[in-house]
Amino acid sequence: MIKKRSVGTPPPGGNIAAAPGSKNPSAMLRPPLPAIAITTPKTPPTPVASVLAASPSASQTHVSKDTTTRNLEWFVLLWLDESINKTQHSSETLQELRGIINHIQTFDNTEACEAYIRQAKDEKVVLIVSDNLGQKIIPTVRELPQLSSFYVYCQNKTKNEEWANQFTKLRGVFVNRDALVQKLASDQKARNKSDDSIPISVITHNTITNSLESRNALFLWFQLFIDVLLRMHHKLSDRNELIELCKSNYAGNETELKILEEFEQQYKPEKAVWWYTREWCLYRILNKALRVQDLDAIYALRFFLSDLAKLLKKENEHFDRTSTKLEPILKVYRGQLIGLDELELMKSNSGQYVSMNCFLSTSTKRSMAVSFAHEQILTEGLGKILFEIDINTRISSKPFADISNLSYFPKEEEILLMFGAMLRIESVKYEENEKLWIAQLTLASDDDFELKNLYSHLKKKIGEEITNLDSLGKILIEMGEYKKAITFYQKYRRESDMAKADSLYGEGTAAWRNDDYKPALQCLEEAVKIRKTLLDSEDDADIALYYNRIGSIYNGLKDYDSALDYLKKALDIQDKILSTDHIDFANTYNNIAIAHHYKEEFQLALEYYEKTVNNHKFNLPSNHYDIGRIYGNMGSTNTAMGNYKKAKEYYEKALEIYHKTLPSTHEFIRGTEVNIRILPYGLF
Repeated sequence: MIKKRSVGTPPPGGNIAAAPGSKNPSAMLRPPLPAIAITTPKTPPTPVASVLAASPSASQTHVSKDTTTRNLEWFVLLWLDESINKTQHSSETLQELRGIINHIQTFDNTEACEAYIRQAKDEKVVLIVSDNLGQKIIPTVRELPQLSSFYVYCQNKTKNEEWANQFTKLRGVFVNRDALVQKLASDQKARNKSDDSIPISVITHNTITNSLESRNALFLWFQLFIDVLLRMHHKLSDRNELIELCKSNYAGNETELKILEEFEQQYKPEKAVWWYTREWCLYRILNKALRVQDLDAIYALRFFLSDLAKLLKKENEHFDRTSTKLEPILKVYRGQLIGLDELELMKSNSGQYVSMNCFLSTSTKRSMAVSFAHEQILTEGLGKILFEIDINTRISSKPFADISNLSYFPKEEEILLMFGAMLRIESVKYEENEKLWIAQLTLASDDDFELKNLYSHLKKKIGEEITNLDSLGKILIEMGEYKKAITFYQKYRRESDMAKADSLYGEGTAAWRNDDYKPALQCLEEAVKIRKTLLDSEDDADIALYYNRIGSIYNGLKDYDSALDYLKKALDIQDKILSTDHIDFANTYNNIAIAHHYKEEFQLALEYYEKTVNNHKFNLPSNHYDIGRIYGNMGSTNTAMGNYKKAKEYYEKALEIYHKTLPSTHEFIRGTEVNIRILPYGLF
């Protein structure tokens, strides 16, 4: 949603706002970040500072103990029946069904049920309907991708088969409760294995479209988030946190709670693969969290994710030591369902790369993978596909391992590929004899990713060794997840006095980026006090960073003189203790430039931006998004000066970098696109 900002109001994020009393009719500047603000089409934008439920129903009932608990799994069971909550028989059936699908909602009217299905996000709906209500709702929801399949539970099977059989998502018409439960359980076991919800992400090696470039960026940031989690030190309390989450979500589900009790008493890191391959809630929670990038759930799973990754790496190293590698190519197969849109994406991007945001389970037996593909429940919008994957064991890539000796099902001859593995698309074609699509893929080298240099730089910036909640907060800020970052920083506060200072700096930075200037200033001022009590001298690089951030906050508050006072303090410290090309100077230069811009000292602002760009080019990869930010700022300053053609050039240079390195929804992209659109084109 685009917010309107009154004339003279400073923009969010400590960026340049209006220059009060400017003689230039276009000197009212608008921020591209972190929020988009527009007044009139003539209002140009502003530079940016650089920083590292369902619809209610009277009878709607969630069967779990806590009705506000969100669904951690992919599937939800809806039961639509006018008398659903009126009999003991229904209550007993619901309890039994919960052992099959944990998350259940009941409805006694079609309107509320349809509303739930339409608004369902990151869920696949399995629906049980009665005869009359089923005839009413199914025609209206039949083509919705959220609806996986439906069952009719009625008193007249023959009569209801007449209308129900015309719909491809029908799984059966039942008059017997036990038959319904048995069929649903059998189907759900297949659905859980089919992974029909796996999103296929195409990762481009070369520039193709802005949309695909943004997929690259999203892939990069999510990989960084996972990398930080994997390198964190994990405590026993981490496991307890996950167990309590599961106990809350599965309260009343005796099937899952029994296995959870085993897990609580018997889990050991060396058994992580065994627990992952077992048929229970943990692997379903993990797979969904990875696929939909549920950062909160992934954080709760951090110790288990880390144990899995370590085991795969260990097994992969064992393979490297013991394999003769006379035949370097290991061929593995995976049969599954695929969305037709994703299939088209793969077909049209031969030579590019695909990543599935999950651990990828494959088999060395082609016939087993083909059979598995054909066993899946095929519904509208889906196709059957066989991935034939060549793994060159002589190149450096994401870990993979034969987990037969570690699995809960040791006879399946399963090769498990590490989350985040990239596969090169060689070809995609339809095999008429086998009645399925065949995708020829090759496991990519670590060097094949276009954004490898940027990824390596960011990883180094975060820290190569052990990471912590501060590292996680930095990643979340750069992802634009400011509120989540603040939550993690507040957890980090409790670890030590130094951690408290760092966490306050992080909280303040996130609040500043989220336009919350006053709490941001409070955090930074407290951080400075704590830091000074821990140091013998003020000449400290972190103190300079804190002053720098305070300066950017004062820019946002329109107190430009105070901003320059703090920024000059930061610069004085940096001049004393840092080399002239140190990257910390770049932030200071940029924020000084912003203050001068606010004061309508545009030429001076451009001079400091040039210093910032030169520093960034020395220290950063050429496609780093911070360079894009400065180009955007230079565009804003040129807009204020009336140099619209030059402004447009800088905005476009910024966008070119943003599209390659940031998710498509990132505010930097949206804001800069708006800044270009509102340029007064007739004046240049």
